[in-house]
Amino acid sequence: MRARQEIAKLKMKYPDINGYIAKFEELAHIAEYNTGSMETIQLFLNGLDRKILAKVMGVPVPITYLQFKNRAVQVTKAQQVIEGILGETRGPNTQNWWRNNQTRTPPQPFFTHNRGRGQSFRTNNTPRYNSSTAPPLYNDRVVPMDLGRTRSTPFPPRGGPNRGAYNQVATAPSFNLKACYNCGTVGHFSRDCPQK
Repeated sequence: MRARQEIAKLKMKYPDINGYIAKFEELAHIAEYNTGSMETIQLFLNGLDRKILAKVMGVPVPITYLQFKNRAVQVTKAQQVIEGILGETRGPNTQNWWRNNQTRTPPQPFFTHNRGRGQSFRTNNTPRYNSSTAPPLYNDRVVPMDLGRTRSTPFPPRGGPNRGAYNQVATAPSFNLKACYNCGTVGHFSRDCPQK
């Protein structure tokens, strides 16, 4: 119950988006919130800085929690770049922010702790799809073509190893070399057999 109260009061301290996400996901796990639910997404959005929230909700509007989280990270980083260019300072560590971000490792979000043994933390958690593995949500989006099965054929080509040999040598007229089922002689089919 205490975690639910803390997550409702949790606010992002600009520009520490990674710290906000890590704390939010930890509290969501303790409070037994499902990251796919709209309630969790609403709590996440309520805690964001207003300037960041306005840009996160831009077109196209994210649908899943992961999309909202990635958009919030992208918008915060873009806002820091803009402020760095314009020379504005807002919040701690905004001067020389590029040096601070290179030396400091971001806190790891809770839901990515046990994703896979030996798997390192990636700041960009967007899944990589191709034309064979894309979910229905990606029907109208461009995804890379799956070239995995077109690289080489596991079986020899049809027609055997001499396929295409007719182009190299002049072909003789074809004769029927199969024997007749009726009389057993070569040169005609059973429908044309003279012994019928």
